[in-house]
Amino acid sequence: PLDDFCLRFCRVEPGPRGSHVEYTRQDVVDALSAVAPSEDWSALIETLIESPASALPFELPRLLGYRLEDAGEPTKEQRQAESRGGGLNLRTSLGFSVDREGRVVSIAPESPADRAKLAYGMQLLAVGDEVYTPTALRDAVAQTPKTGGVSLLVAFGPRVRRIDIAWSGGLRYPKLAPVADEPLLPLIAQPRR
Repeated sequence: PLDDFCLRFCRVEPGPRGSHVEYTRQDVVDALSAVAPSEDWSALIETLIESPASALPFELPRLLGYRLEDAGEPTKEQRQAESRGGGLNLRTSLGFSVDREGRVVSIAPESPADRAKLAYGMQLLAVGDEVYTPTALRDAVAQTPKTGGVSLLVAFGPRVRRIDIAWSGGLRYPKLAPVADEPLLPLIAQPRR
């Protein structure tokens, strides 16, 4: 069915060089309905794509033959992303990420960092009694099963304050692990023979 959808939806007449092809939401619904008419594609698109959600639907990996696991080490791709940007992504543990200068660039709502009142734009100055470095912060988070949290000294505008983040889960990096003998994702991505 995915191949059938792609063949139907992506088949376009070549236009003049530099032109582009526009499509509407209804074009997508029509192409999906042509290959799988028993589904209400319009409602599915509205629910899963267009409507705000308080949490991500984590059943999708399971439906594809995977489970989402937390690992103590980043995957190769996660390491590459951090090294490219020079920052540190702790969104799945403390709930925030910083850029290469140690400035907070994202906060996960309801995360330990959010509950501790860490805010976007704050500048990390120190981790515990060490000057902030990505390594110092990563090491402090790795020790949280023993310490129960991380203490940060931050600057926000002209003010400096200490923020204590309660967390005992250590470093956590999400990764997909297969649960079935033959996960579906490689089969879906494999071209039809």
